[in-house]
Amino acid sequence: MKQALTITLSFFKNNNLKNKRPRYGCFFMENYRKKLGSWGESFAQKYFTDLGYQIIAKNWRVREGEIDLIAKKGRTIIFIEVKTRTNQAFGHPAEAITDKKQQSLVAASQRFLMENEQWQNYCPKIEVLLLQYNPGSQKLTGQLIKNPVDNCLF
Repeated sequence: MKQALTITLSFFKNNNLKNKRPRYGCFFMENYRKKLGSWGESFAQKYFTDLGYQIIAKNWRVREGEIDLIAKKGRTIIFIEVKTRTNQAFGHPAEAITDKKQQSLVAASQRFLMENEQWQNYCPKIEVLLLQYNPGSQKLTGQLIKNPVDNCLF
């Protein structure tokens, strides 16, 4: 079941990312996308840390795919995908969570648990943080989607 919690944050309020925000015209498009993604992941890391999560891995890559952040809280391990956009020219960030991406998230999450025995007794979950940054107003709007993967088998 998909659940969504919408958050609206002032960009400069309570964060140290002021100097890391993406800027137009500073990079070629490929580098800009990488910078934007890295910026979004840095923001997500701070966001989840402020909520009491402990980040245990970042950008964990295997043949099955990549997981942006892996965190734990209590006896739960959370696999977090972060999608960041500055406009909707390439669609809403949620549109990037395709069936193929969902399968990749599940497979990579399962692989992480197989390779890391210390986390196998934790309850696994997948969450997606969608970020929309408006450079003009310097506002960041986020949507946290819990359990975005249908028929997720762990």
